[in-house]
Amino acid sequence: MAETYYFVKDLINDLERGRIRIPSFQRGFVWDAEQVAYFIDSIYKGFPFGSILL
Repeated sequence: MAETYYFVKDLINDLERGRIRIPSFQRGFVWDAEQVAYFIDSIYKGFPFGSILL
């Protein structure tokens, strides 16, 4: 299987345009603002962060 890479900004744009939808069974948002900021900082610095399932 070939690997596919996406930019986070492209995923956000697709979410905003409705091309990607979060299923209704998705659990609620559990991170606070500080945790989100640290996660985005990690992405910005190029640290590995696992995978996003689409």
